[in-house]
Amino acid sequence: MNILAIGAQPGIIEAGCFGTLARLIEQGHQVVICSITNGNLGHSDVQPVDLRIRRMTEASKAAHILGGSYCTLDIDELEVNPYDKNQQMQLTELMRNTKPDLIITHSDIGSHPDFVATHHLVNTSIVQATMPLIATKAQVLESTPILYYMETEVTSSFVPTEYVDVTNQFSKKMEALTSHTSQVEVFKEGGLNLFRHVEALAEFRGLQSGVYYAEAFAIDKKRSSLTKRVLP
Repeated sequence: MNILAIGAQPGIIEAGCFGTLARLIEQGHQVVICSITNGNLGHSDVQPVDLRIRRMTEASKAAHILGGSYCTLDIDELEVNPYDKNQQMQLTELMRNTKPDLIITHSDIGSHPDFVATHHLVNTSIVQATMPLIATKAQVLESTPILYYMETEVTSSFVPTEYVDVTNQFSKKMEALTSHTSQVEVFKEGGLNLFRHVEALAEFRGLQSGVYYAEAFAIDKKRSSLTKRVLP
């Protein structure tokens, strides 16, 4: 399969589903990780022009550790607009170029407006990518990708439909997270430990599903009704 994982900012995919992506890569699948924004506002001290480069570099390094590839739409943080035609076409073009069988992205639950906007942008672009009359350089998708939503925050509002055991991949997930030094700094300033934050959620989902570490997902029921499991 071709898998396209789409996060609002650099580092979100790493925290949300890198264990699952690692398992998919181990099985021989191709993974592309995309951040919609460049994350240029995600620090208290580093200026946006410098932070933009730093965060995209961190994300590229993390993808390399995983064995996937990284790209970005390079939209400034807080500028994601699912109704912006240019942003829609950028993502539509990416979907057609990567030809995903499976897309993983945000649900419509989130405290950050870019998370929710990314959810709606992805849903619009999936429709456009399958419509022949929407013209892009890449060819139209012949079938609609399966869509899953990942858990990106500790919230009681997210209701999983599936869990993935990432116990054996958790060390690689954490190694990839170490690439995001800018976000480690931000969490530390707020009195939080990014790694413990991610580990606690993985332990909680693992407890629910009978394993040590797990990641949680919800399938998009509007489009997909599967007869067999596609997540590892």
